[in-house]
Amino acid sequence: PKFIERLNEVPFPQFEKTLDTLLRRMSPSKLQVVNRRKDGGLDWAASFGFPQNNISLLVAARRWTGKRVLAVEHLVEVRGQMERHNFNAGAVVTLGEIGPELAEDVRNSPRMPLFLVGGKDLVDLMLRFEVGIVLGAGGTFLVDDGFWSGPSAERQRSRCK
Repeated sequence: PKFIERLNEVPFPQFEKTLDTLLRRMSPSKLQVVNRRKDGGLDWAASFGFPQNNISLLVAARRWTGKRVLAVEHLVEVRGQMERHNFNAGAVVTLGEIGPELAEDVRNSPRMPLFLVGGKDLVDLMLRFEVGIVLGAGGTFLVDDGFWSGPSAERQRSRCK
């Protein structure tokens, strides 16, 4: 939870770069920014090629500060983008908790797979792909200060491009 609080405090451009680095480390065959939103959202198109199927994934970042909460209407908006641009799956990344109504909406819409990545899931992915966080002694999360500030952060980011 403390690390999620820290992520909520970073300027949105740094949050964008964090997600961009994470997505690049997931090794998609193609990755590009497809939409910069006026409300502080950012969307990527990621393709993952598999022998039986190619996944074209819309990744929508929704890191809102204050009391703004991810709601079902945001999922409807993401599904609309998926349909208009022929994505066969989507993911919404938010630092907030995923409420039961959102999980219910996703379960009831199986024709358009949509993954919800909440704060805890995002931290797990960041740890797994070593983006801005490392696992310390005793299973505690440690902030990778080199990623978050200074020239070494730029070197790490450029290494992933």
